[in-house]
Amino acid sequence: MGRSSLRGHKLVVVEEGREGAGRRRTRTAGISPPAAETVSPGPPEPPPEFSRPVSVDVAAAEGGFVLEITANAAEREALGRRLGLEGLTRLDAKLHLRPIDRGRMVRVKGRFEAEVIQICVVTLEPFAAVVTEAFSALFAIEAPAGVNRFEILFNSATVDDDDLPEPVENDRIDVGELVAQHLSLALDTHPRRPGASIPEAYAGTDPDDSRA
Repeated sequence: MGRSSLRGHKLVVVEEGREGAGRRRTRTAGISPPAAETVSPGPPEPPPEFSRPVSVDVAAAEGGFVLEITANAAEREALGRRLGLEGLTRLDAKLHLRPIDRGRMVRVKGRFEAEVIQICVVTLEPFAAVVTEAFSALFAIEAPAGVNRFEILFNSATVDDDDLPEPVENDRIDVGELVAQHLSLALDTHPRRPGASIPEAYAGTDPDDSRA
């Protein structure tokens, strides 16, 4: 008859022979691995503050089309908070969507104008400014079955290294969010009210002091 003991992660079995001499056999004990950690999904992303989705079927229609959009008061308030503005009193955009590369991509060209209220970095007082900018973006529509979408993109004569297309999500192009992103990029990160100047005691310490 044998005796066993658990030492660490090995099970040691001692078998007794007829003359009392013990023979040792060792085998790995059946220890269960730790349970895998479960990762719970995070909260869903909130919808864009200024959303104007356009179906790719409409965007890729032959000849394209022109779209004018305007943010309402609630959208301006929410987007202004996202962009860290004191206020966003107007946001209008005009966009032209047209298919390219035999309808496999959509080019969006647009121009927006926004009236914003920012805090002057010199006087720490709010002031109003107009921000306007033209932009262009490229979107790739999902390729037909059996066709590699990336092969289409990088073999296309309409695409260069500085103009790589964005993927289309849920068969929609959200031109409102596109305008919001370009407005974010166009904002002055160090806004200064026209005419504001640095006091003489601090002049020369900031490379932007020369701005009037």
